Amino acid sequence: MAEIGISSATYFAQNSAGSSARNIDNSVERISLNKQNAHASDSAAIVSMANKFNLDFVGMNAGLKNIALAKGFLDTAMNALDRSSEINLKLK
Repeated sequence: MAEIGISSATYFAQNSAGSSARNIDNSVERISLNKQNAHASDSAAIVSMANKFNLDFVGMNAGLKNIALAKGFLDTAMNALDRSSEINLKLK
């Protein structure tokens, strides 16, 4: 008899876990596609999370652009130093 209870509890736990995973997948998909509230039950927190994800994405892109720009400046400075070293060696 105890095995039936454990099997039943495992079955219900597995179904609940699957249902939760599907709900999370649906929520993440709605947020990632930047859809507004898909259901009346969606709260302002989900919209806030979507805005935060969007701002994080924009911020990350700006950071990557700044890194590429800084790398260009450093490359230019290194080229100038190399060139000045070559000129210095020629003068010696």
